[in-house]
Amino acid sequence: DQAGGMAGGVRVVVHALDDGGDATATDPERCAANAHRAVADSSTLAVVGTYELACSERALAILRPAGVWLVSPVNAADGLPGALRLAPTLGDQGTAAAQLAHALGATRVALVSTPGGAATPFATTFASAAPALGSGPVAQLDAAATTTDDLVTEIQAAQVQLVALAGSPGTWSTALLRALALLPEAARPALVAPQSFDTLAFLDEAGTAAEGLRVISRLVPAEQLGDSARSFAGAYADLHGEPPPIAAYAADAAQTVLAAAATSGLTRAAMSTALAGLPAHDALLGRWAGTPDGGITPRRLAVMVVDKGAFRVERVVSVSEPQEALPASGDVK
Repeated sequence: DQAGGMAGGVRVVVHALDDGGDATATDPERCAANAHRAVADSSTLAVVGTYELACSERALAILRPAGVWLVSPVNAADGLPGALRLAPTLGDQGTAAAQLAHALGATRVALVSTPGGAATPFATTFASAAPALGSGPVAQLDAAATTTDDLVTEIQAAQVQLVALAGSPGTWSTALLRALALLPEAARPALVAPQSFDTLAFLDEAGTAAEGLRVISRLVPAEQLGDSARSFAGAYADLHGEPPPIAAYAADAAQTVLAAAATSGLTRAAMSTALAGLPAHDALLGRWAGTPDGGITPRRLAVMVVDKGAFRVERVVSVSEPQEALPASGDVK
């Protein structure tokens, strides 16, 4: 609507398709049916979506052979051939956590992990990025094979200044947080975790032991992204109420399609070429360019801190190619 339905000389019409399931967030069959519908319409140049990775993968199996690109606002997979991904990956969260350790001046860090989920990419990138930034070597501790008391003993013995929790929240993390909260303040390390900890269920279970924990979120609220995103958020709020963080990413995906259509013309091949080689430009998510693997650079992540039982944005961290480092403050709290 803001673009008047035009992308350069190209008239653009948006068709909204529902992939919601009855008992799940998305229905794989609907994802496939929507992709078939998009491919069957010769005027389709690109698809914006989808919310869940499994749905995107199902759609791409149909869109990719037809030369239709998926512009994905929030999928965090490391690679989705045939898609442009605007959100950071799970590995980016680990790199951002390492940058946070550097910014806090932590030189002795530990990684406490459990198998599965976000643990592997987060742990791998944190362990590799932290020493390069001066926060290491990283002591790697297995919460599945070590008691909470032994974990705390090792953390204390190594005088660890920051502990990264890799995995999904559960009994292991709650027990560790409660044990660390009992330490004298001077001996208590800073704590950081991946986005899997950004839930009300985790806050309810951990209680006051979660105070001060920092969580890396791949979605940055619009008010933290810059003037363009704040202006968008204001216009959105006037129509629909306060926008969720995903709204700015979806809007940037739509603007990206408009920009590519304006320069590429009316063929899918030209549109794919334009989306695969986006130069640096100003967008709602800041100034970014496309990367050869279908992502963008830089990618911004929010550091959320638990403050009085709720999450608030403490800072925004950027991950880029080549990696950008934050200046160290020398002060760990």
